[in-house]
Amino acid sequence: PQSALRNLSDKLYEKRKHAALEVEQRTRLIVEANDPSRLDALVRLLVNKYAKSASANHRKGGLIGLAAMTVGLASASDAASSKRALDAIVPPVLTALTDFDDRVRYYACEALYNIAKATRERFLRYLNPVFTELCKLSADADANVQNAASLLDRLLKDIVAESGEFDLRDFAPLIVERIGSVNPHVRTFLIGWITTLDSVPDIDVLAHVPMFLDGLLKMLSDPNREIRTRADAALSEFLLEARAGGDRWARGADDVLSAVTPCCSHAEPRVRELAVETSSALLTATVAALKLAPEASAGARLNVKGVSRALLGAVGAGAGVRTRLEALRWYRTLLRTSPGVFRGMIVERDDGDGDGDGDDGGDATLETLLASLSHEDDDVVRGATEVVAGGDDLLTRRGATVIRRLCAELGAERVFTKTSSVVVAAASTGEPSALAFAAAMTEALNVILLTSPECAKMRATLGGDDGDDAAKALFAALYPCWCHGAVATVALCLLCVADAHAAAVVTSLCDHESEITLRALVQIDQLVKLIESPVFARLRMRLLTPRAHPGAAKCLYALLMVLPQSGAFRTLKGRLDAVP
Repeated sequence: PQSALRNLSDKLYEKRKHAALEVEQRTRLIVEANDPSRLDALVRLLVNKYAKSASANHRKGGLIGLAAMTVGLASASDAASSKRALDAIVPPVLTALTDFDDRVRYYACEALYNIAKATRERFLRYLNPVFTELCKLSADADANVQNAASLLDRLLKDIVAESGEFDLRDFAPLIVERIGSVNPHVRTFLIGWITTLDSVPDIDVLAHVPMFLDGLLKMLSDPNREIRTRADAALSEFLLEARAGGDRWARGADDVLSAVTPCCSHAEPRVRELAVETSSALLTATVAALKLAPEASAGARLNVKGVSRALLGAVGAGAGVRTRLEALRWYRTLLRTSPGVFRGMIVERDDGDGDGDGDDGGDATLETLLASLSHEDDDVVRGATEVVAGGDDLLTRRGATVIRRLCAELGAERVFTKTSSVVVAAASTGEPSALAFAAAMTEALNVILLTSPECAKMRATLGGDDGDDAAKALFAALYPCWCHGAVATVALCLLCVADAHAAAVVTSLCDHESEITLRALVQIDQLVKLIESPVFARLRMRLLTPRAHPGAAKCLYALLMVLPQSGAFRTLKGRLDAVP
């Protein structure tokens, strides 16, 4: 009746309440009469004449009436008519949530509360737009609107928790879009939803955590203590679930890494602590997942390219020291766990077997690693050197290229001294594999030192005058590493004008028959060829003054005696025959 409609917008609460009851009763009568046309007409009247009115009182009355209609629709047996009416009722109420009048916004929250309470699970199809508006209202300037929105928010959480049809895949992006907000009300609102969803056993929040992990970590540095506490609790709970989830969590390693590695360098200690803890747990899960499957099927358990991209960003320009160290720890661990899968992240190009395009991802990763090596922090330099030196096929496949590019990027002296210290540290364990690695690495470094143009300045330093402090310091830094290869030691000593020591090394080599292996003879053959090159021009000149440099001739004669009568033997003999 017209009197009831007029009373919907009356100033007195009792009249509005009585009018709402009349609208609810009239709706029930229409539903019982199964008259969809009259139902639609009543909805249009409330929407067009009241909810969309220019008068604030009329808009409030329209909201009350629409909520009352929804309560009356609860008894409808015609699902189609009920759905059609609800689809017409909810949009104008949603629009009212953004009304400039704070009382209208308050009534809109109240109306939606009553609509959601009456329809329960059927209301979930409107959840996404309602959530969007509620997030804004959580920071509303009017305290009454905030309280009304909070009541509606709690009801919606209860409905979601009870529902068996809630789809997190459509809902999660709404949280992700807003997780970067610094507004304390919005942050509180979002944490509330995240923890509520995580508490529902049938909802798999863990699969979506990587998408909003970064925002949660940043909340740990919020000035508001309550927000910090709630974010910490949520992250700790996710960490426990992730450890239990193991292999399932490892599949999203790339997204998690992108979020946590930057936070490893955060100024807030608790942020750093949780970031490193999360990264460590993820690395453990990733290693476990890789060990469960052969390398050929590793891609099914882990997004290798995604992980590579995430780590690439973590060692790139602008990354903090702790972030780089964490990324390098991942590189080292993955290379040791599954070298066949991950060495391409650093030193190989994809040959493009599938489409022929090729993939420069490996070189891009190497370039970024090289850039990270230029960081002033020695720990980062050492960590990156260990990664580059640690690939199983590095020396045999692209060793010279990698080391030379390192030298070009950083300077030969820095690369050689740092790499030497890594080799010495690795060999100090005394394990056969470590000693074999040290010998192979020393041999490779020696060849690069003597032949590459990138090391020309370094060779000049090593061949300086006897009193040159720089030459002595550099020789002292390299010598412990070069000791893992007898022929390499001889070459270094000859380059540094330590001829007498070089002769003593060759003599000691002959004292142990087992040391004169085919590999050693090949290395001596190579050294003889290098003696004929410009690199050892100063050595050849020293042969002209045997009294001043007796060790030079003695060393070369000792090498001649070790060699079988081969081409190298004849070359060296010819050189010595030319000595006056």
